Amino acid sequence: MNFTGVPVVSIDENFAKNALLENDHIVLLATAGVAATSVSHTFERYQRVLRRYSQVETVIVSDTAGLSGDDFNAKIWETAKTYESTADAFVLAQPSMAFAADYLRSHTGKKVYSAVDNPFSILSEICNYNV
Repeated sequence: MNFTGVPVVSIDENFAKNALLENDHIVLLATAGVAATSVSHTFERYQRVLRRYSQVETVIVSDTAGLSGDDFNAKIWETAKTYESTADAFVLAQPSMAFAADYLRSHTGKKVYSAVDNPFSILSEICNYNV
């Protein structure tokens, strides 16, 4: 986005764009509705810009408060496995969920996108930085 000539970058832009370009059916996983809404808006904007209209299904992973490590990963997997046969890829909406990415990849064999996957590539695109 550009406001008065100053680029504004959202942390979810890079993985949303890549997920749309590479997949037809994406399951967006979030532990908070506000995070899901934010990333959904990014998907909608990139669908218009790229003219690539992948199906994006939003799913809230519930009962994650206080969980960490393997318990957190298992809760993400418990929700994701319902969509394993229909999804091409999973997107983890919040950076705090990124720790479950490898676990989810190993259990599903699917692509999993998160905010920590090459977070600076969007800066190199808009600012011509080599990061």
